[in-house]
Amino acid sequence: MPTPPTPPTPSGSLTYLNLELDAGRGATVELDEPLYVSSHFADEPLYQFYTASIIQRATHNQGPISEEDGYEVIGEHRAKLEAAQQPPTPPPPPSPPAAEEPPLPAAAAATAAVKEEEEEPAVIVPGDRLPSAMELVTTPQSGRRTLWCELPQVINSGLLERIGAQDRKLQEAMFEVITSEASYLRSLNVLTTHFMNDAELNLSRLEWHTLFADIVPVRECSEALLGDLEQRWQQSIVIRNISDILVEHATKHLHVYVKYCTHQLTQERMLTELKENQPHFVEVLKRLESSPVCQSLAMHSFLMLPMQRITRLPLLVDAIFHRLESGSPEFERCRLALATLNRIVQECNEGARKAERIHEMLVVANQLDFSDVKAVSIMSASRWLVKKGQLQRLLWRDLDAPRLTFGRKIHKQTIHVFLFTDMLVLTKKKSDDVFVVLDYCRRNMVQVEEYIRTEKPSSKPAAELGKNLFLLTMLQNHENKTVEMVMSCSSESDRTRWLEAVTPRMSDNPEEKIYEEWDCPQVQVIHPYVATQADELSLETADVVNVLRKMVDGWYQGERLRDGERGWFPGNYSVEIASAHVRARNLRQRYRLLALSANFIEEKARKERGGKDDAATATAAAAASSKKSTSSKIYSSSSSSSTIQSLQ
Repeated sequence: MPTPPTPPTPSGSLTYLNLELDAGRGATVELDEPLYVSSHFADEPLYQFYTASIIQRATHNQGPISEEDGYEVIGEHRAKLEAAQQPPTPPPPPSPPAAEEPPLPAAAAATAAVKEEEEEPAVIVPGDRLPSAMELVTTPQSGRRTLWCELPQVINSGLLERIGAQDRKLQEAMFEVITSEASYLRSLNVLTTHFMNDAELNLSRLEWHTLFADIVPVRECSEALLGDLEQRWQQSIVIRNISDILVEHATKHLHVYVKYCTHQLTQERMLTELKENQPHFVEVLKRLESSPVCQSLAMHSFLMLPMQRITRLPLLVDAIFHRLESGSPEFERCRLALATLNRIVQECNEGARKAERIHEMLVVANQLDFSDVKAVSIMSASRWLVKKGQLQRLLWRDLDAPRLTFGRKIHKQTIHVFLFTDMLVLTKKKSDDVFVVLDYCRRNMVQVEEYIRTEKPSSKPAAELGKNLFLLTMLQNHENKTVEMVMSCSSESDRTRWLEAVTPRMSDNPEEKIYEEWDCPQVQVIHPYVATQADELSLETADVVNVLRKMVDGWYQGERLRDGERGWFPGNYSVEIASAHVRARNLRQRYRLLALSANFIEEKARKERGGKDDAATATAAAAASSKKSTSSKIYSSSSSSSTIQSLQ
């Protein structure tokens, strides 16, 4: 990271930067998808069966990686089976020897094949045409899936003898994009013509809109894409490229998938509600699903197709991308198509995740009862549930001291904790769907630390403490008080997960400090800054920025509040301003100082008392101390005040 520039001296005129999107910033996103296994045409025409065959082959082929491609392996396997089923034929008579021609390299052979195919239209019988992609998936040949290398036009042209294995795989990969889109569109047509337009479902306008409204733009998008792919396929049996088509449609049309995937959770809930509450809908749906056109598939499987297709497309394009010559124009176009598709998939996943979070927040907001404390609104555009769970809070009750040898008795209270992105809420369960709020505070006002007893407990109440304890401190709760409490977890892993969820992240780099979005400092820009790199953030005077990372050399990474843009900028162009982060930081410092002072005063008083005692008193004190252990502290508090008590 370069040294931050020196801020300019203030002047009367300011320059501003017109920001433009950098095409190079759309890097490929690596998705955690299953191993790509090339699919082939399913005997069944619907896309559900098409993708099912992919999963089946992927499961079957999980093992040592082979140098052979699935296209060639299956093609050779079929040839062997067909040869085995045919009766043996006598060998042909020997032919006179002919001069051998040296084989062409793979790339040269493919080029020559293309030229021959262009120069010799007799490869395809005049008046014939190539079968359309829809015909290939609706008319399976001999009950088998169809490969590019199995098409009669390809076989009769002699291309298979003139092109190399890598070019053959490239043709199969592009061919699969075309035919799988045809299979997908056929299934969408079943959804729209067979289910969506059936009046007997008797759906209200809202119910129909929730189930089917978003599928119409998706089907139109698929029709347009298949139309362009089909036109390219009909031009030649050797598919030259399809990356330009994919780039155009991914940029202009495929964003309709983002809306569909975002609303898919609402769609599924509506379908479930209709099945549970409307017997007539269930009866009609069963009749529709039993139709031969559905091939025994449920309507829900058709509704899931857009999400499956948009997440599958990058894998199909990736199979093409890795078979192209690096640095070629087609290679770069395919790279752009892949990056664009991956961004769309990322937006689809984020939209679905956001919709799920909103639904979860609505459910939690209806479950929380603020009748005993000051109410606060739970719903917020930037708030979602991070973690929830059940913990045991340990309390001590003073009972009749003369009757109890061990002093105080431990009481356990079950607490249900809801940790949001910016808030911690402690509740007690009233019923299955109602939780009464006991206390809450901002997330940056919470700190936790592992509690470990240094000595083995000698009394029964101390032994009841159990394991997996941590100390939770609310520096400022809803009553602006500091509250400390000991929490017990069901397991060590549960304690570790709670500690990690509440504790802010720490950087492994000693020269870097990172901040969570819910606890980050804010700075205000005092000098305008013009970005000089693609990852930098241009700033104007008075801009407010949330700082997410600080480097020792003076550079900050932050998010500009006015538009949410992120990037790096020099820290000396800004000054830190008052914020919730500053207040929480000051409270944490104050809390640490008070804890250190209390420990110091207690230790000093203990030493002074020990110096004044004589030998006899010291002996008596030693005998008394054997009954009381004061080596460790347990912090507890009521809802109105914070107290520090010694474990006895």
